Amino acid sequence: LTIKEGGHPGQLSFKYTAMDTFRIYALKKIIESNELSGDNLKIAVDELKRKCEIFINGALKRKKIEEAKHYQLLMEKYA
Repeated sequence: LTIKEGGHPGQLSFKYTAMDTFRIYALKKIIESNELSGDNLKIAVDELKRKCEIFINGALKRKKIEEAKHYQLLMEKYA
């Protein structure tokens, strides 16, 4: 897994919108690949849920209800 740092002006999230959707998709893909097990799988699932929560909160703040519902269902899939 990767430890990420952010907040600097040159980071991609300033250049591309909805970077969290790419991160969520990548986590979902690796979880479903069955390449992780044990603690690594749990860490990936926990991180996917955390990213979904962040995205859901932002979507609801911006009144994007359908997007929030989509990621809520995805998060619940791994509950």
